[in-house]
Amino acid sequence: LHLEVAHLAALGAEVATEFLLFKHGSSPNSERLDALVLELESTMRRIMFGSFDPPVAAPPTQSFFDHILQKIEPAFQQLIQAVAGDVDETVLRHGQDLTAHAESLQEQYFTRAAAADLVWPGQRVHLASSLESQAYQVFQAAVLYSYDLATSDTALQEAIDRFQLALNQLKDGGPGFAAILMPERQDLMTQWGTVRDAWNQVLAYQASGFQVSDLRKIETTVDNLVLEIQNLLPLLSIEDVKSPDSFPWSAVIYSIIGFVICSCCCFIVCVPWCMRQNKRRDAAKTAERSERAAVADSV
Repeated sequence: LHLEVAHLAALGAEVATEFLLFKHGSSPNSERLDALVLELESTMRRIMFGSFDPPVAAPPTQSFFDHILQKIEPAFQQLIQAVAGDVDETVLRHGQDLTAHAESLQEQYFTRAAAADLVWPGQRVHLASSLESQAYQVFQAAVLYSYDLATSDTALQEAIDRFQLALNQLKDGGPGFAAILMPERQDLMTQWGTVRDAWNQVLAYQASGFQVSDLRKIETTVDNLVLEIQNLLPLLSIEDVKSPDSFPWSAVIYSIIGFVICSCCCFIVCVPWCMRQNKRRDAAKTAERSERAAVADSV
């Protein structure tokens, strides 16, 4: 349910952006916009009433349902009506309202889930789930800048910086969660690297100033970025378990080798010394016997 609401927040930005592309000529027809509106309607139904396929729970309490009825559902209806119209500002405003109300509900669901399951690494899942919406917000800001509907690229740069910060925190650690545990979570690090590479492909268009002629290519690149973010989420939800310290076999082996070498050196040194000592004792005994024999003969 938490992730479904995150998807609704992303759709608020995605639908509004697709409206701009269609109206200003970058989209040859309304097929993608129509498909997004249908997806928005389906997502809204699942959030309000739940679903068996895909499995989505209904709102767990009356307060959540009230938030949907009083905040999200009106914003949803206003966005649907605005898309049927012809005013950029109206569509953008209602898309932003829907995103904001969905993010508020998402925050409430996260708080409830985190309190119910203290082991669940919810902080990083919550942060990563917001990246889908942030990715489309970056694209929306790029579209506004490309069509000269924004007076400057300030909003675009702020959206880029916000996404970059969240992406870095997923790897290096952020509020309430640690950095990716290595080497135990190599799977997570690998997928994070895939998301980073997809993000860098989006940023590659920034060098050329997000040209109008590139907007469809950028949209495809952003869609791929969101897909990789969705692939990252299940890995983030797995609890990190540090591997137990392994037995120090290397230290034991080196100690045994050192003991053997030391014993060999002692053997090499001690054997000749012992042989010389034995010879000296034998010579002393022989001399002593000879002396006694000479004394006996003289007597």
